[in-house]
Amino acid sequence: MQKQKKSTALLVCLFGIMVLTMLLGSTSAFALNVQNFQPSQLYSNGLQLHTSDALKKWDMSLGFATNYVHNPLEVGRIGAAARTQGLVDQLLTTDFLVSVGLTDWWTLNLDVPVNWYHNIAPGIIATRDKGGPEFGDIRFSSKFTLYNASKTKHGWGLAFIPYVTAPTGDQNVFVGYANATGGAILAVDKIIKSNRFYVNTGIRFNDETLQNIDIQHEFVFGVGYQRPLIKKADLDIILEMTGSTTFNNFFTDEVTTPLDFHLALKKAFLKNKNLVAYVGGSRGITGGYGSPDFRVFTGLSYTFSIKPRAKFLPGIVYFRFDKSVLDNPYEPIVDRIASYYVRHKKTHFTVHGHTDAVGPNAYNYKLAKKRAESVKKELIQRGVPGAHIKVLIHGEEKPVATNKTIQGRALNRRAETDLYVSALAN
Repeated sequence: MQKQKKSTALLVCLFGIMVLTMLLGSTSAFALNVQNFQPSQLYSNGLQLHTSDALKKWDMSLGFATNYVHNPLEVGRIGAAARTQGLVDQLLTTDFLVSVGLTDWWTLNLDVPVNWYHNIAPGIIATRDKGGPEFGDIRFSSKFTLYNASKTKHGWGLAFIPYVTAPTGDQNVFVGYANATGGAILAVDKIIKSNRFYVNTGIRFNDETLQNIDIQHEFVFGVGYQRPLIKKADLDIILEMTGSTTFNNFFTDEVTTPLDFHLALKKAFLKNKNLVAYVGGSRGITGGYGSPDFRVFTGLSYTFSIKPRAKFLPGIVYFRFDKSVLDNPYEPIVDRIASYYVRHKKTHFTVHGHTDAVGPNAYNYKLAKKRAESVKKELIQRGVPGAHIKVLIHGEEKPVATNKTIQGRALNRRAETDLYVSALAN
């Protein structure tokens, strides 16, 4: 059933992104985004490339990554290595990142880039343009973790990441495309002891032109390696090579085949290692668009749970010895609990079943279940949907009083109800 849900969610998401991309990005335009630094949300391993890591259900990650890039777009003579003129000399950009785990295998991501400073040389424009800030292209993506390398027996991982970008960036300073773009990435990784190797391949639907640079859909790719540099300090080193090439000039035109090398250090903080910092640099390997003379970057992310916490609603009912039928004096308590649902439709209840310590554990467990189910039945009869009621069985494991006295055992023969109210309740 879980595999079927994964497949259905993946296909629906990919179909929607492909349709949106084709509708919004079906016409050729004259624009180019030379800010090639796109962090992969930073809550997981890797830097720009994806691994099979996923957020836990209802975990949220907030982060940012700031990079300064020098000479990402230049003019040179064909066949000559020397630059003749710069077009985009400097960019300073911060990506603000938000991720939410909808399930343990499905993560939604949002990347909002803000370019704080640009320095555009005369060439395509008449005079030098310095300024900022302006938005880049906002990016939405979903990560479907089919196999998590950290949890599989042989350390193999597989994830699928469809995405779409909105044309919100300023085309005049080369931080945005004229059309929406979109595509998908397949991430494969392998953990060998403390070493993680990973490969990304995918496609980006695009149709943009700037002078002799003609981008008509691209094959995107990358390889990465990560391992502890100082294990006791939770300090890792990350090496990545990322690139792309157009399908119309597949690896034959250097200008449309940018290739970059990245080196980063990743440091985890706090007891749960949920605060992560990055620092590093990049260098262009080819003369492709967006490949810089150099880039420096830093980033920070913090992951926390947004799962609603249970709120205690006083609702304890007690049972006679070896009985699971609700006595009449406790019906007003059940009435009060059910009425809460009438006022708050997003209420979800948990009913805890307990017993005293008389009798075998196995028998007491079954008796505790009957007691909790008895309360659940009464709530359903009063209009609370069964899907909103969860039953937890404790048996004799969680006494609130001593089992050595009659009075103590009477307090332990109980069913307790708690609740939480949230739009995220499930």
